[in-house]
Amino acid sequence: IELFDEDILSHDPLGRVVCRPVVRNSSNYQVGKLRWYPIGGTKRSKGDLLAGFELFKLGTSGVELPLMPPFEGMRYLVPTDIRPKLQLTRVEVLTWGVRLMKDYKMIPVDAPHIDIEVGGQTLSIDKIESLKKHPNFVSPHAYVDVELPINEEYLPPINIRVMDNRAFGYTPLVAVATIKEYGKYRTEYSLNEKPALDEDEEKNKAILSEVLVDQAGPGSGAGALGDFMGMLDEELQDDTQAADVVLSNIAAKDEAVEDVKDMEDGVIIEIEPKRSDSQAQLVPADAGMIISNPAAAEAPLLTEIPGDEDNAGNITMKLEEKELEAANGGKTTKKSEKQMEKDLKMEEKLAKKEAKLKKKRDKREKKEREKYMKIVEKDRQKTAKAQAKAKYKAEQAMKKKALEELEKGGSSDEETFIPAGNEGGEAGEGGDEKPPSRLSRKETRKKKLEEEVPIHPDDILVSDWWSKYYQCIGSDPRLDRIFKERNLPTIKLYEEELEEDHNKFRDLMDVVRLNRPDNELDSDYAPDSEDEDDHVGLFKGSFKIYPITEEMRVKAETEEPVLMFSNLPNNAPVDVVVRVYIVAGINLTPLDFGGSVDPYLWVKCGKHIHDDKANYQTKKINPEFGKMFESRCSLPRDSQLIIKVYDHDLIGSNDIVGGTTIDLEDRYLSWKRASCGVPQTYIVDKENKDVWRDTLKPIALLKRMCLLKGWAPPTFKGKQTSLRCYVNGSEYKLKYFESGNRRPVEKPGTTKKHGSDEHRLALYVLHELGVVPEHIETRTLYNDDCPGIPQGKIHLWVDIFPYDRNLPPPVDIRPRVPQKYVLRVIVWNTYDVILQDENFMGERMSDIFCKIWMEGLPKYAQETDVHFRSLTGEGNFNWRMTYDFDYLLAEQKVVAFQKENFWSVDAVENRYLPNLLIEIYDFDIISSNDLLGWTELSLVSLVPPTKGPKECSLDVYDTPPANRISIFDKKKIKGLWPVYDDSLTGEKELTGKIELEIEILTEEEAIEKPAGQARNDPNENPTLEPPNRPVTSFSFFLNPFTVFKILIWEKYKWKILMSFIILLCICFLALIIYTSPGAMTNALWSG
Repeated sequence: IELFDEDILSHDPLGRVVCRPVVRNSSNYQVGKLRWYPIGGTKRSKGDLLAGFELFKLGTSGVELPLMPPFEGMRYLVPTDIRPKLQLTRVEVLTWGVRLMKDYKMIPVDAPHIDIEVGGQTLSIDKIESLKKHPNFVSPHAYVDVELPINEEYLPPINIRVMDNRAFGYTPLVAVATIKEYGKYRTEYSLNEKPALDEDEEKNKAILSEVLVDQAGPGSGAGALGDFMGMLDEELQDDTQAADVVLSNIAAKDEAVEDVKDMEDGVIIEIEPKRSDSQAQLVPADAGMIISNPAAAEAPLLTEIPGDEDNAGNITMKLEEKELEAANGGKTTKKSEKQMEKDLKMEEKLAKKEAKLKKKRDKREKKEREKYMKIVEKDRQKTAKAQAKAKYKAEQAMKKKALEELEKGGSSDEETFIPAGNEGGEAGEGGDEKPPSRLSRKETRKKKLEEEVPIHPDDILVSDWWSKYYQCIGSDPRLDRIFKERNLPTIKLYEEELEEDHNKFRDLMDVVRLNRPDNELDSDYAPDSEDEDDHVGLFKGSFKIYPITEEMRVKAETEEPVLMFSNLPNNAPVDVVVRVYIVAGINLTPLDFGGSVDPYLWVKCGKHIHDDKANYQTKKINPEFGKMFESRCSLPRDSQLIIKVYDHDLIGSNDIVGGTTIDLEDRYLSWKRASCGVPQTYIVDKENKDVWRDTLKPIALLKRMCLLKGWAPPTFKGKQTSLRCYVNGSEYKLKYFESGNRRPVEKPGTTKKHGSDEHRLALYVLHELGVVPEHIETRTLYNDDCPGIPQGKIHLWVDIFPYDRNLPPPVDIRPRVPQKYVLRVIVWNTYDVILQDENFMGERMSDIFCKIWMEGLPKYAQETDVHFRSLTGEGNFNWRMTYDFDYLLAEQKVVAFQKENFWSVDAVENRYLPNLLIEIYDFDIISSNDLLGWTELSLVSLVPPTKGPKECSLDVYDTPPANRISIFDKKKIKGLWPVYDDSLTGEKELTGKIELEIEILTEEEAIEKPAGQARNDPNENPTLEPPNRPVTSFSFFLNPFTVFKILIWEKYKWKILMSFIILLCICFLALIIYTSPGAMTNALWSG
């Protein structure tokens, strides 16, 4: 079957349908069914044909043909048993707006309107005046009554056509869309979708009327900021009144608070006042006008001004023009007209100049503000250091003075005067002085010990926001135990995009993809392909299709029908503040040689672009960004939030790793409160890191959700444990939610941190109904160069708040800053070290020295001097070593920045365990030093040392973790630890013992208590004297005479003397024997 488009001059082919008929070769004839056959074109499918085909076999063995259908005109009619049965149906259409429209023939689409065709009828929607300023339709709600088939298989498609209204009446077709399957839109008409016009409906109408009036805001013109999503900023005034509670009605006029029922114990709900940083003013609802220019507030001719800021500045000029016409009898002179034109041109020029000056001024102020904030931050850090130093000095002085007074005191029962504490500060400041209390010396010491109790490690672990993040990703098993024991609020981690778990937030409207018309496609376009060039925009809207009666259709002709789309939010532009919290990156694709990446963030929201390339991280595949980017934008114009991760390159342009896009409008309009995740607990203590951070309180959020879903407002009854909440016919009890460990625990004597019972119950109900909890979502990064292939993931969340509300402070997610510590290790002595060498006298000995460093920092290793010729394994050193390092107290990791190679430009951040490595060597001059033994001590899980060498054994390493100590809590410890060697057999073999004194100090404490390396100046805290080593400890080459004295003379001196005497005697006798013949000859000759 071939189909054509009939024109006056030609018949253009639409496409061809190839059909396979149903073969009938038996006498049991059954009525066939219709089917949809696609109409194939040369470029793509041109539509569908609803038809049925049957092939009958004739002849002796064939079948009898059924009766032919009635013949009318030139064709047969479709039989009634085959023809689809129709029914009167109402199609409600919600045309919210269009988004991301591409240019048509190189001209932007600026003023589109939409035609929606369904069941042979076309519904035209008014055009959008300016797509750039406001891409929503003015009247988004419409309906049409048509006849549609009862069977869903025969439903005709819904065709959407988008035309652009251009100059000279030219309206080209710029985009089309076809919805073939819309069974999800079919429903049954019921008044339950919208409450009847009773008392509850009147309450909703009053609330909506108040919202529609309250629409002025800073910088957006009349009605720009009066969005339905921000009007319910309410809170409970009295948390203790909890009898039969009913939510109050918000009046549409000047009344801000009104009781709903005449009850004794009623909870009052207030409207939080809006910010007053705008010149926009509101007129009472009965006046029917909004004043955008305060200078023209007294003008009686001013009516409601549309949301165009350009018109607001010309109100006074228009009023003067009307007054001039009235004075001249309705006629103006040419001179006055020219003057007015000049004035208008001058006003436009001045407005342009003022806009340019304002833009420059804003940039200059922004730079000055950033510069000022940097200076303030530096001054704050200096002041904090100076205060910490002064505080430490004062504490040390007070401790010293208190100890001196205690030493001067008498017996243990002697009383000591201690001034009482004052919460507001020191005594005499901000209050009456309290008389000093009398404490005994024993009580004074006890109180001093209590004051010096260190902070519990669990408190350090959960001291900031990052503890909640590490708990949700499961990186630290200790956090699960702490959060469970203390019943702390947690955050939910979504392993994929937030939209995937919440039906893409399509509870209000759907998103339909718009394609190019057939006549705009290229000739080589592949049929039924998903080419991106075919995609030209998005249509946001929805449908409700339900059968109606003839009476309802006739009634709709005379009066406005009650439609199912109700309680729609205001679709006017709204200024919002968007906060993007980007926590970390996960498995980013390496783009540099060596399998690394230097990532940084790039965020665009509306016209605001945040390029964070100055803060790139070096060689991090799993970086912790900890960044918050805040932007002010207008919805729905700036509804696309774009986040990209780039790889920083020193030479050449930076490469993009991947990006993701978030639709802010869908989140903002959803009843699930996706604009700000709802926390698990309602905490009002501002000092608490888990304080409530939404602009709306829980009751206001519950009320907002009920209005968006078309339910009656919630109702509260009872008090305390019997408190109940009724929402949409369901009952929720507070005692059910707070039974057992779920009940919030507060310490006695402290201020109330959790909100009232009503707010807590409303919060529980919100979570039961499926709102978006406080969360972190995982978004996958994609790159256009590698379509469909993930390039990594990032953890983030987005908060969206109305700009005209009192904004809560942002969450501090800056990465943890390591604290500077100084580790001091004093090597006093070694004992029982194995004797490695043997001297020429056959004695065992070792030239002992020690080498100590922190894990991950071997280049900062330090060595003692050498204790030469130790014959007993004892070494005396009195040698101090100091190590400066950065330490993350919560994570218990040492942070070090190191360059991987000498040609590396940037240092790479590495984190190590706080372990101290100790090695004992035997010193050799010619060959390499021999390792005698070693050990590794964990500074956070340190095995307790022994007091003497006899008790020191390898059994100390079997100490259970509960009995180990942390040097960060103990501050200082001294004792002996065994060293061992496991290189030969793999089992630990005791090879010596080392006596150490380990002390940890902060940077401020190290400045207050100086100490030099080894025994150098300043040699104090404590003062180290030279070791008292035995006389056998010396260097052979530096002291040769000492070697002779010690090794030879002391042991063989008598033998040496006897040998010397004997040698002298021998020499004397030899001399006598040698000279005696000559003497005898001389005597004979002379005699």
